[in-house]
Amino acid sequence: MKAPKLIPRYKVYLFLLLSLCVMTYISYSQKNKHKLYVVKLFDKKNGNTFILDTKKINVSAYNKNGKLLWKTDPYMDAYLPHYLIARPTITYFKLGNFAEKDVIFISYNNKRFGYILRANGKFYFQGQD
Repeated sequence: MKAPKLIPRYKVYLFLLLSLCVMTYISYSQKNKHKLYVVKLFDKKNGNTFILDTKKINVSAYNKNGKLLWKTDPYMDAYLPHYLIARPTITYFKLGNFAEKDVIFISYNNKRFGYILRANGKFYFQGQD
């Protein structure tokens, strides 16, 4: 019976070093992936400000005097069923126009997307990738 082949030490060390580098990169990228900051959009047409909170869940609208016009959690308000992620967060948040209406386009990290009417905060689900 033949003795099993031993792996040279340098290969073991190289493997361990590469594993450590990959784990460090993954942990660093995950740590910085969801930085906590507020995203603000400003509507020049009427002076309203739209704010996405630090958790990337709620959207609020304020008039030019700072009065709260509406606040919404689009995902929960639309009664969307669970898909891929237990509690999705907003990853895309931009002002735009759709069907001659002023809207805020949003996209979630679970590949779902839609738009919010700027006038009243009502969310319209458009689909998923």
